[in-house]
Amino acid sequence: MKRFILTSLMLPCLFLVGCSEVNQKDEVNQSQKEGDTIQEHQKKQNVEKDHEESEKNTSGGNFEAVAQKEDIEEVKIGPLTINVVVSNLVTGTITDPIILNKIGKENIDYINIGLDIDTTDEDINFSSEHLKLTTNTGETFESPHDFMSDQVEMQYIKESFTRSRMIAYLFETSTVEDIESVDLLIKAPTDSNGQPLGEDANIKIDF
Repeated sequence: MKRFILTSLMLPCLFLVGCSEVNQKDEVNQSQKEGDTIQEHQKKQNVEKDHEESEKNTSGGNFEAVAQKEDIEEVKIGPLTINVVVSNLVTGTITDPIILNKIGKENIDYINIGLDIDTTDEDINFSSEHLKLTTNTGETFESPHDFMSDQVEMQYIKESFTRSRMIAYLFETSTVEDIESVDLLIKAPTDSNGQPLGEDANIKIDF
């Protein structure tokens, strides 16, 4: 349930429209061909409309990604390699009472960010507190929203395996229409003595 809002809008929908059955008769007049073309065009529009509605509606509410950025940037910080794969600006309305209780408000605007995280050393300190976000409107978040985000601590990130994680920041004073860019500050992980391993990385995402 935790990721339903995020993953439903993380990637573009693939519209799969079936091909119509080809008329095998040798003699087909022009009016029949035109009629078939119009019918197939209407079918395609109906199928695409159904998919668009499905994209917006989830079991927890109605959500729409109004902007998306892909293949953003990959950075190496000490033993970590973090690839910022995708980011969406999302607006919507929560209808599920359980989720509404967790989030605290019905109408929400937020940003989600998809990360691929790889490490060569699990014996480090890295957590959501290392992921700070600032928007062009001046809103600052010291860490992602706990309920709407995946865990990024090292017990969930195994050495020699890339782990995909989705994090989200719920806007308090901004709307998705206000957001032109955000800065994601990834603070360097630390060792057992609290010493940073590498340099902090700042990633700007323009919409």
